[in-house]
Amino acid sequence: HEFLSNLLKEVGVPPSMKGFDYAIDIILFIHNNGNMKHTLRRVYKVIGRRYNTSEFCIERNIRNAIERAFLNADTEVLYKIFGNTINPEKGKATIKKYQQKRKAERQAVAVEKIDLAK
Repeated sequence: HEFLSNLLKEVGVPPSMKGFDYAIDIILFIHNNGNMKHTLRRVYKVIGRRYNTSEFCIERNIRNAIERAFLNADTEVLYKIFGNTINPEKGKATIKKYQQKRKAERQAVAVEKIDLAK
């Protein structure tokens, strides 16, 4: 949690934004639920229940946090952290792209473990 908090601050998301805490919870949820069977809408609902708010409020606040980060942060830092999860048309990262990146990383680790076991 502390690592993610520092990371969000580094990319320009102020802790005072609601999206700050929501983003941490969503990233942890996606990271801890490796099966990736959850749609983002479902993840927003789960996080919304934790904060007693709607999935739409969660999504809007996350979007605002991402926009703030991409307006304020050093682009080199953003590319170092988010890499190819940045949508080139919008110039910012998306949760969906992050989710896809994590899934690909998990699959690569699984394949590597299989190769090592041979």
